[in-house]
Amino acid sequence: MLSATILSGCVAPTGVTPAGTPPSVLNQVCGTTPTAKAHSWVDSNRQIVGTINGGPVSQISNFTYPLGLPFEDVMAPTRPGFTTWAPDGKHLATLVEVTNPAGVMSYPFIVDTSTHVATQAQLPANMQMASPIEMEWARERSITWADNNDLLIFSVMPAPLEIGGTSASKTTTYRYNLTTQTLTPLPGVTTAIQGVVRCDTLFYLELSQMKQFQACAPGPGNTTFYWFLGGASLKRYSLTTQTSLGQPYSLGETASCPDYYHGEVDAMGWDVTANGKTLAYQRTVIAGGPLNNPPGYPAVKTTSVFQVVATNNPGTPTPILAGAVSNANAYLAIAPDQKQVAVVASNSLLIGIPSTPDPLVFTGFLNGGAATKHDPSAGGLPAWYADSTGFDTSALWSEVPGVDFPVLEQWQVAAPSAVGTVTGAHHPASLP
Repeated sequence: MLSATILSGCVAPTGVTPAGTPPSVLNQVCGTTPTAKAHSWVDSNRQIVGTINGGPVSQISNFTYPLGLPFEDVMAPTRPGFTTWAPDGKHLATLVEVTNPAGVMSYPFIVDTSTHVATQAQLPANMQMASPIEMEWARERSITWADNNDLLIFSVMPAPLEIGGTSASKTTTYRYNLTTQTLTPLPGVTTAIQGVVRCDTLFYLELSQMKQFQACAPGPGNTTFYWFLGGASLKRYSLTTQTSLGQPYSLGETASCPDYYHGEVDAMGWDVTANGKTLAYQRTVIAGGPLNNPPGYPAVKTTSVFQVVATNNPGTPTPILAGAVSNANAYLAIAPDQKQVAVVASNSLLIGIPSTPDPLVFTGFLNGGAATKHDPSAGGLPAWYADSTGFDTSALWSEVPGVDFPVLEQWQVAAPSAVGTVTGAHHPASLP
């Protein structure tokens, strides 16, 4: 366990002002209904800073480095990454990211926002949260709150492991209780990579087994690498009865090559409204492409459309964000007003090649219509302000562990370009 007191007199990073609306009393409909407002990010000192209920920006966590984690600070600075707030704002959970020779190891920590104490949620022996360094999407939403006292941890696998691929998603999901500091496997949830909870219902992403498609690139010696194609679905699960609900809903297709080429897509962007009734998502379609990777080797072409659909009785999806383009994994988040949606799109798995001429940030409405384009490119999940006027994102590449100069970008829906930046910051998070 890590414990310390926050330093007095902490001030906001240059250029940052508290975001969102003043504090107000919110009615709690269910265990995941927010009763507080908060906005945070990871700063250049590897601490989580932000504002709670409209208060001043200050340091929220007090991590004392080193944390005693394997390979800590060996290949890249160890730092918090994806963060999610408990509904009452009294705790947050974050994934501390450690880069090792095999990729990124994620360690879940819970921070008490009053005492600033950070406590590691210890996973069982030989179980881990690991992902290739380029799979930032797999770390986003891999933890979520079931209520104010229970954190769900997804994508936990024995070593060695594989996310997706020919073995699909074979994972364990744990429920971590803050009071007892104990982990309990969630019965029947054995394929979850990402998830969110809306009242009693857990919505989670699973990947299907991938199958060989066509040649992709030359391998060592006389060997050949191949494209593998698969898919992803969203599943529903009752936390009360601990049973599955309805049928899996297909979100689209996935494609992978052992090297990084245009057309790869590991998963897709998605989110569910606060009442759990509507799913907004990126539907991906894979097709054979021209010979434009290594000479003589075909690519695949990935295209996307953005849609909404009812979760309990999916019928014909309704198109949204007309004109938005994403040829790989997108990051999608619904605004607190439950009317708007923001997307950080991409044309590269590494989110490293800005598309031309289209920018890669889009906003629009859940009831349909054209997407609004915003500049410049970005690189992570949008964190909306409580008043739904704008949001923060990490800048392009800023969520990749080990990047030298991460930047946080600040956006307003009404502005065509980012309205501000914070040097050294990344991984914004918000409540609601």
